[in-house]
Amino acid sequence: MHHTGTRHERAARPLLGVVAAACLALCAWPSAGRGTAPAGDLTAISLEDLLHAEVISAARSPRPLPDTPAAVFVLTRDDILRSGAETLPEALRAVPGLQVARIDANKWAVSARGFNGRFANKLLVLVDGRTVYTPLFSGVYWEVQDIPLDDIDRVEVVRGPGAALWGGNAVNGVINIITRRASETPGTRIALRSGTETSGLDMRQGGALGPTAEWRLSARYSDTGEGVNRQGDPAFDGWTILQLGGRLDWHPARAGEVTLQGDVYGGEAGQTYRVAVPPPAFIRLQDDQVSLSGGNILCRWRTGREDGPGTVLQAYFDRIERHDLLTGERRHTLDIDFQHRSFAGARHDVVWGLGYRYTRDRLDDSAVVSFDPDAEDDNLLSGFIQDRITLLPDRLFLVLGAKVERNDVTDFEFQPNARILWRPEPRAALWAAVSRAARTPSRAERTVRYDSAWLPAGALGPGTPPALVALVGNPDYDSERLTAWEAGARYAPAPMLALDAAVFLNRYHNLRSFEPLPARAEATPLPAHLLAPITAENRFKGRAWGAEISATWEAAPWWRLTGTYTYLELDLEPRHGSLDTVTETAEGDSPRHQASLRSSMDLPGRVSLDTWLRYVDELPSQGIAAYLELDLRLAWRPRQGLEVSVTGRNLLDPHHPEFAPDILDTVPTEVERSVYGRVEWHF
Repeated sequence: MHHTGTRHERAARPLLGVVAAACLALCAWPSAGRGTAPAGDLTAISLEDLLHAEVISAARSPRPLPDTPAAVFVLTRDDILRSGAETLPEALRAVPGLQVARIDANKWAVSARGFNGRFANKLLVLVDGRTVYTPLFSGVYWEVQDIPLDDIDRVEVVRGPGAALWGGNAVNGVINIITRRASETPGTRIALRSGTETSGLDMRQGGALGPTAEWRLSARYSDTGEGVNRQGDPAFDGWTILQLGGRLDWHPARAGEVTLQGDVYGGEAGQTYRVAVPPPAFIRLQDDQVSLSGGNILCRWRTGREDGPGTVLQAYFDRIERHDLLTGERRHTLDIDFQHRSFAGARHDVVWGLGYRYTRDRLDDSAVVSFDPDAEDDNLLSGFIQDRITLLPDRLFLVLGAKVERNDVTDFEFQPNARILWRPEPRAALWAAVSRAARTPSRAERTVRYDSAWLPAGALGPGTPPALVALVGNPDYDSERLTAWEAGARYAPAPMLALDAAVFLNRYHNLRSFEPLPARAEATPLPAHLLAPITAENRFKGRAWGAEISATWEAAPWWRLTGTYTYLELDLEPRHGSLDTVTETAEGDSPRHQASLRSSMDLPGRVSLDTWLRYVDELPSQGIAAYLELDLRLAWRPRQGLEVSVTGRNLLDPHHPEFAPDILDTVPTEVERSVYGRVEWHF
């Protein structure tokens, strides 16, 4: 499944693929009339409709965006399709306050308001209410979140703490990926893409089961070629994955709505590890092919209207399995969540709920990584309540809420928040909030041993033998905690212009530090050596502050411009006598400035032109320079249901680095300039 062939052969594939797909679509031309356009026109939804779209992630119930006292950005389906992105992380680059960086061809670092990394542990990611982070590292394996982008209705991104509703790890933000109802995806869809760096095929079939039920089945295959190193030579990081999914929505009479959905996936991803080996070699580069597989099934029963009083009962089962050079992970998760919404008089809108999650894992050891124990069960009980109080009808609202969790590691966590929103006029909204959140310890932080580096004889003192540096878990490691103050404003001074701004101050306590422990003699692995253990402690504190601004201008009915700007300052410092000299460098892992400008045009002849200019500031601690990049997408819809497009990405530079890995020492690669073609057919 790994990409093979020369770079010239890979460059020729896109033209062959697009020609083949175009021929297939044109041969079926007579039957294509039942379809709908794959990508929406700007005129299909007005700017006013976008500004008043309902979001659920900030309140766990639908709420118009102007009435939401949080920093929320909604990435619509049309935004995603017109961005030219072929993966979800690439589309997320459009969100202010997020840092999205590619580590290699199959790995991303995605975070909100700093602390970025492959396993960014302060960002909670959900797909239709299902948590997709792994407790092993408290992060997200983005390479297996290969959701068909046309099946996504919208992505709601809440910057700032969401722990009062969503619980632990929703510290700096929440990303909620909401897929489309089956009723919105009828008929057949085929999309073929091929390019210099990526190729793949999406297929979907949907329909109705009588008057009360709709269904769909989806398949997505993605094949991404190798990246390049700094010299421009091919690396070993190609990536292939196949995902199959389905959804059934049933509306029984007087019984609300029942949704049953699930996915299975399998694939492999290349990477190159820097593996610690005994002297005299000290380090060895080793190519590794990661095996990826998993699946999930979710059932949700909703009574009452979605925007009114009612109950939601949701349960899902999730299984993941992955094996690489360092370890293997098999994990099963069962989650049950109950939520009820009611109105108490004209002033109180109350949402409360209870939840239970059970996780069982089994981890495989290798020569350099081991876990003690190698299998573990974890239980999480939770409850939350939130009351939205109307102080002045249509003008002033107070939101009070809190979530209590009981887990097997840190026992109880209490995470409250208070928010206030004022509407001085229909076109404006001002809001402020104060919140607390906690990031619970990961499995690795508590139970791992990772032999990360060998040091030569004498490194720890005159006459000392070689030394092995190892990261070792700390069973007493505690939760990291945050207190956050936020404020924001939304204003639409004219029907064609909308502004959104947020500022924040975050104070972190009990942040992770890496503390050395006393060295001790160890006989194995050979040669005899000193073990220099380093463990996780809560001996750092910090603060972050910044601003996030977005503006949307509908310059004409056929032309929309969206600009964003993000400013971030991160200040970390040790406490309690910390000897850590590494954590403070995380200040330089996040760009101080980020900006983007997107232009979307609907031109005559059913042609769309989308332009996206992005600027990301330097990462001083990683030696990565600032970069400016340009993406272009040109699409033509010769008839209803058929679209042909060509996209160029990262056009201003042959290749450039974006991020370096943390903790797990894989070799990073650089993001290349790429071009791909796409044919999409609905019927």
